[in-house]
Amino acid sequence: MEIVHVPVMVKEVLSYFSNLRGVFLDCTVGAGGHSEAILENIKGSVVIGIDVDE
Repeated sequence: MEIVHVPVMVKEVLSYFSNLRGVFLDCTVGAGGHSEAILENIKGSVVIGIDVDE
């Protein structure tokens, strides 16, 4: 059984970060939903993702 994680508050995160450019540090990257949204919607962004999970 595959576990699918659906990130919540993606619209809010993108709204908050919409005027920022540069490097984002995602310390709870998990399945990467928010990081993926940032990369797809905030041009020129770079995401460094770390997590403790496998």
